[in-house]
Amino acid sequence: MFWLTGHTHSGTTMLMSLLDGHPECLVYPNEPFFYSLFKRNLRASNEQIRKSFLIETRNSLHCGDARSELEPMLSGREEIELDAVHDALQSIATHKEIRELRESHFPHDAFFSIYFSRLVADLKSITDASPKLYVKAAFSALREAISATRPEMRAGSHPVFKDPLGHFRPGALDWFLDTWPDGKIVFLRRNLNARVWSHIQHDVRRGRPNIRMSTDKSSFKGLCKSYARDRVYSSVLPDSDRLLKIDYEELVTRPRETMTRVCNFLGIEFNECVMRSTILGIDATPKTNRTGSNSINTNSLTKWKDNLTKTERLIIRYYFLRASSRKLYSGKSFSSQAISPA
Repeated sequence: MFWLTGHTHSGTTMLMSLLDGHPECLVYPNEPFFYSLFKRNLRASNEQIRKSFLIETRNSLHCGDARSELEPMLSGREEIELDAVHDALQSIATHKEIRELRESHFPHDAFFSIYFSRLVADLKSITDASPKLYVKAAFSALREAISATRPEMRAGSHPVFKDPLGHFRPGALDWFLDTWPDGKIVFLRRNLNARVWSHIQHDVRRGRPNIRMSTDKSSFKGLCKSYARDRVYSSVLPDSDRLLKIDYEELVTRPRETMTRVCNFLGIEFNECVMRSTILGIDATPKTNRTGSNSINTNSLTKWKDNLTKTERLIIRYYFLRASSRKLYSGKSFSSQAISPA
């Protein structure tokens, strides 16, 4: 199992799309939020995990927009009538799409119908309250759907999913390292100024308030403080045989060298397919790409220099220096021995 994670707005979606077509990988083509599933359900019953997985885990590949239809079938019941859920999902499947893939290139209805059928069938067989089994079910459903609708695409043996951490804190990686003792993590980071600017752009595109010093001083400072702490936390993570840190800047300026390094770390052979973005093996531009290009490029590297004011950059610098100087975050905070240097 490979987990592509790191800071938000740092290139995890790009890396996912680059590994998507690799013949040794089975890449989940969306953000499944498996981390949230484990975080919420450490002491949950099997029924609680099942309900959470179906209607609470923010996984837009399957049930993200089906909550209103599914919740009445699941809420307040000790046992889930999976047959009824299956029928509802089959109906919802006809309205599903992967927005980045045109209908002419990808059979949305058939893909989701097969995915849902296999997913529900596997959920019926789970009797152990282990979120790991639900992750396994999701990948089994994905493999079957790809096999039926994308037979020319080879789905490899290594499951891969991307799930960035909105706020990185000690222990955030332990659930994965403990659950998959042989699993590997690629952790992405980004220039702090660029990450703040990307966040601002993201909010504006979604119609949210524009967080700038001139419009919302408190929110801007809070964002800078949080992202500065993230950067300091991640700086103590050591590269090891289970964790590799990659900077967004090196991924876009030296893509071949960086992707060769990633493949070597994961133990898979470098393939030319990792030099272009695909979704389910089909050339596509990831929805989070705001550079105006469908290829690896450096368009976003210096946007922050043209858009962040001098005052804003000084505030970002201030919070980073303050977080660093307090020395609150030591490597000992990361409890798992699995990430000690090789």
